[in-house]
Amino acid sequence: KKKKREEKKGGGETIGGIDGIVIETTGVADPGPVVTTFFASKEVSSKFRIDAVVTVVDSKFILRRLDGEGGKDSKEKRGPGYIQEAAQQIAFADVLLLNKIDLVGKEEIVRIKSRLDEITSGAASLLESKYGQVDFKKILGIGAFSLHKIVPTEAGKLASGENWSNRKSKGFSAFSLKLPGELDLEKLNEWLLSVLEEHKEKLFRAKGILAIRDMGQKFAFQAVHEIFGGARIEEWGIDEERMSNLVFIGQDLPQEEIEKGLVGCLASDDVTTEEKKLRDELMFGSGDGFKA
Repeated sequence: KKKKREEKKGGGETIGGIDGIVIETTGVADPGPVVTTFFASKEVSSKFRIDAVVTVVDSKFILRRLDGEGGKDSKEKRGPGYIQEAAQQIAFADVLLLNKIDLVGKEEIVRIKSRLDEITSGAASLLESKYGQVDFKKILGIGAFSLHKIVPTEAGKLASGENWSNRKSKGFSAFSLKLPGELDLEKLNEWLLSVLEEHKEKLFRAKGILAIRDMGQKFAFQAVHEIFGGARIEEWGIDEERMSNLVFIGQDLPQEEIEKGLVGCLASDDVTTEEKKLRDELMFGSGDGFKA
């Protein structure tokens, strides 16, 4: 079961007296089309933003589901599609609500968390609950889908070099890339658009912090399938090393190919004055966002 909360777009202004909308999908729904609506539709994105994607995980049966087994009394093995539904919903989540923890032991909970971490690459926060009881402040109005939230919550984790940089679970892959140096904006745009187009069906989510040549601010981006959004965020520190950190979550993604393409986006030192001037003219202003 998956819930999404879309909040008012502007500061303090409500639409028709509504502060926010909670969208609850069925337990077998593909969350991708719902999420991409808030990127692709100008009418929707002009009035709403995604606050967070929350996935409720059934602690009692989630491992069976991910392993492709049937229900409680069934010994039937389900096909890849059956596995994919559960893993997709987990992969799309900003918050995972691990429910019914009273029905499983502590060791089982540890195994469940490890399995969830394999799918999300640690990019989702995890809450435990019984009977679905949870502090609403932890799942509503948290801005977890915001590009600016990548800075305090995820950039440090991406840059820390933790051992979750490459994980696979039943055909699903989640990996992070860490690349020192600055990226060439033109090369980056061309490469990123080609990756999103080629792997749009397999790429569930991607996000990260990028260091771009001649840009004084860190650039945050995230993508859902082929839909991409990005914005400048905080300034780079004076002595802070320029480094790009990205995480990709999807199904059978070619990590080596993607990593090689990213390396190819590194900026060279032989940039002419004319090229620099053109980049400055095309560069987005501080705080601007865009979507492709």
